[in-house]
Order: sequence, then C-alpha cells, then structure tokens
Amino acid sequence: MISKLWHGWRQRRRVTAAWGCAIGEDAVHLVALGGSGGRCWRVLGSLQAPLAAAGTSTTDESPAIDAGTLRETLRAPGVRAFAEARHCALSLPPSRCVQGHASWPALWSQEEVAAQVMVEAAAALNLAPHALGFDYAPDGPTDDETVQRWRWAACARSELRPLRRAFRAVPLQLFAVEPAESAAQRAWQHLREGSSALWSLAVTDWHFEPLPQRDGALELPGDVSDYPQLVACGLALAPLVQAHAQHA
Repeated sequence: MISKLWHGWRQRRRVTAAWGCAIGEDAVHLVALGGSGGRCWRVLGSLQAPLAAAGTSTTDESPAIDAGTLRETLRAPGVRAFAEARHCALSLPPSRCVQGHASWPALWSQEEVAAQVMVEAAAALNLAPHALGFDYAPDGPTDDETVQRWRWAACARSELRPLRRAFRAVPLQLFAVEPAESAAQRAWQHLREGSSALWSLAVTDWHFEPLPQRDGALELPGDVSDYPQLVACGLALAPLVQAHAQHA
C-alpha cells in the first residue's frame, strides 16, 4: 500500500504538530504546522533543499529520487528545532504517482476492489502488479445505490523503498505517503486566509482551521507542482486533522 492515510491510523497520543514533506522534481520542501490553542494551526517552520538525481528507477525511464538528500534534510537542525513535531507525511512528484477514479458495484468486497485497482494501476504505470504500491478510498455517494465510486493512487514500489529507509534514524515518523494533488486540496479546504494567501502572504503567515472552510475542486493559477509549500502544508495537516477528529 502507498499509505494508511485514507484508511486512517489511530494515534495513542493526540498529535499537536506535524511535518509535511513535498518532494518535487528538483527539491525537497518541508513545512511544520503546530497548534494554536486548538483553534487553528500555523506554520512553525519551513525548509527547502536541492534534490539531485541518483541512479535509475526500475522502469529505466526516470532517475530515482535522491533518498540521501531527503535523509540529510530530515536530520537538519531546523527539523530538530521543533521537537513536538514527530509525524511527517510525504508526497511524490506528480510524475511519479498516478491517480484514478472509477465506479464499481457497491456489493464488491474490499478484495475485489483492490484487485481491480491493481489491474488499472499496473496498466497505467506499465508495471507488474507485484511492483506496485497503491491505496484506494470511497469517493463520495452516487445517484445509483448499486454503484460505489472510488479514488485510487499508485506508484512503483521501487520509489517507496529508499524513501522509507530515509526515515530511519531520524527524529520523524513517516505517517503516510499520498499524491500531491490531494494534499494541496486538503490545504486549500482548511486555509483560513483563502486563495489570496498564495500570492499575498508569506508561508509563515498561513493559518489552517481544524474544520474545512470551503468545498469544490482546488483551482490554482498553474500546476500543483508550482505550489510545493501548499502541498507540504496539506501533508502536515493529514495527522493533525485526523487527530482532531478522533479527539473532538
């Protein structure tokens, strides 16, 4: 599986601060979010490090992500400065993670859904099923009760292994991996200042409400890869929003 993000991880202790790590094509972007009296979360810190290509992927079509740079970034003093932020969610570049939506019979079991996701993801990535990492979740109601709509995401397992290894021996726990688009959508829904903050405020001035503030698809004046810090904020929100819901 890519992650347990959509399915949920229960935490023994309430998460009050977290990191989001958005991996771009040429840089790693880290953003830490923390609580402010339970009313909102603010940006505690932001780091960026150049990302060099290292090796080749199993498909031999693109360089593998430089896990060494990621590991050194996670060990940076700026990360250790926020000792309360232990959880970290991570996103892959859009070019490395495919997504899809599909509608299948509502009576299908989880095993049947997983099998179909695996077939579609394998075809999209041109990989054997055993070489995939994937996750899926319900995608809202439909007009037909006999049909369930699903969303899914997948990537090559070879992309995940070095990234997971990079989190070993660092002060952060890898909470989940998810597509950049869904992380950006989460940040957009919870961003208190609205879309104008993207060009009128510094990242350190952004605030995020525990409850979603707006509906609808995220409309950015460009590609989601142009807003890595927004993606990183959405990633950091993943454990925070989940913990808030569990303890509400």
